[in-house]
Parts: sequence; structure tokens; C-alpha cells
Amino acid sequence: IAEMLEAIAQAAPARAEGAMVRPFGWVHSEFHPTSLLVRADGRVFTYDLARAFCGPGLLDLVSWQGTTTPAAPDRARAFLERYVEEGGPTQTLADRGGLPAQDWALGWHRVWIVEWYLAQAAQWIADPTTDPAYERAVRAHTREAAELLHI
Repeated sequence: IAEMLEAIAQAAPARAEGAMVRPFGWVHSEFHPTSLLVRADGRVFTYDLARAFCGPGLLDLVSWQGTTTPAAPDRARAFLERYVEEGGPTQTLADRGGLPAQDWALGWHRVWIVEWYLAQAAQWIADPTTDPAYERAVRAHTREAAELLHI
């Protein structure tokens, strides 16, 4: 894990290029169906805002797939294309950091997930009996991040 994280850190300055390209702004960071409340009158509310931040909106768009299955770049690309068709900024589809938009966003989203798992294991749960489960998740998402970011 440490070696993969070090490789990602070394590549980060080049791979982070394009982080300010539209869409940019408030990022929920776990924007998927289980983080939405849809009322009978059609109003939609997001919740679970503890890890929201200002940043690249692509992270929200690719997080729609969730994190329990492997990233699907082709599916993410189709989702991004549909977003643009429906009025999202055309820059959404622009390459970033030398990568296709979907690989870039999925890779950085996986880095965000790794940070979240590590923080949970160290700060919030801090139960050594759960370490093997967190280690498996961190290892899988770190490997996936490195692959998606072409490291």
C-alpha cells in the first residue's frame, strides 16, 4: 500500500492537472443514489455532507457508480457524455493530466476513497479487529487508483 501511495504521490503534480476545469465547485464526494432523498413532490435533497468540499465536479459524476464494484471507465464515459448532452459544460469531457476525463476522475475518486478508509480505520473506528477488512479495501482501491491514473 505504501509503495502504491508513494507512486501516486510522485505522479500527482502531473496527474492533478485539469482539476480546475469545469465542472468545478461544490463536491458532495459520495454522490450516488443512496445519498439522495427524492420526495413525492419531486424535490430532491442530498444528505451525508460530512466529506463535501470545493473541487472538481467530475468526482461527483463518477461517484454515481458507487465504490463496492470495480470502476467502469466505459460506463463513466457514457454517463459523462449524457451529462453534457443534458446541458453540462462541454469541458466535462476534456482530458486532464494526460488522461481521458473518466480515467482521471475515477482515479482521483479512488484516492479520495483510500483517504476515507484510512481515516475511518485510524480515527473513527480504531479497532484492530477490523484492520484486515480495511486493508483489503485500501489495497484494492489504491491499486485501482494507480491503474486508472496510469501510474
